[in-house]
Amino acid sequence: MIGVLAGVDNSSLSGGGTYGSTNRTGFMGGIFLGIQVSESWILEPEALYAMKGAGWENGPLHGMLALDYLEIPVVARYRLNAGSGIYFLAGPTLGFNVACQESYDTYNAPPLPGATSTKAAVSGYDVSQACSDGAFRPKNTIGGVVGAGFKRGVVGFEARFELDFSNAVGTADGADVNAKNRVLAALVRIGT
Repeated sequence: MIGVLAGVDNSSLSGGGTYGSTNRTGFMGGIFLGIQVSESWILEPEALYAMKGAGWENGPLHGMLALDYLEIPVVARYRLNAGSGIYFLAGPTLGFNVACQESYDTYNAPPLPGATSTKAAVSGYDVSQACSDGAFRPKNTIGGVVGAGFKRGVVGFEARFELDFSNAVGTADGADVNAKNRVLAALVRIGT
């Protein structure tokens, strides 16, 4: 059985390198292939586009690190019984970073001392750039997902929690940043 998943996700970054991490809300969606293993078990490889990352605060500086992934979860779905629409799912995920954007503002910050650029010498500027031009470098991730849902006929609804086991970003000089994506998603499922 082939189907579509689509919905909204709310992500943050956890770990010691995340300052005051705030949430980023984005889209999650893609396709799945359900392989019936038994009456109650379905193995489900998926291909999803997931918008992750987080906002952050460090004193008067505020920013956003937008990390977008092509994600390949392989979940096992367990249906409670044949007459029930309730199911649970769990499995590993592999995320390939496809886009990274970092932005920040200093509207509440004092001018940066010793700044050589005009923008950095004044308070209250915005910067938005691809991560390849900034301080962070995105990484591919390995993680896990757990969730629960309800399905009747071809339509279902589910909630998922994803946690990366590997760091999501590094620095321009190659060092790891202790920052892992955490995602809560609400999805609609359509498929046979």
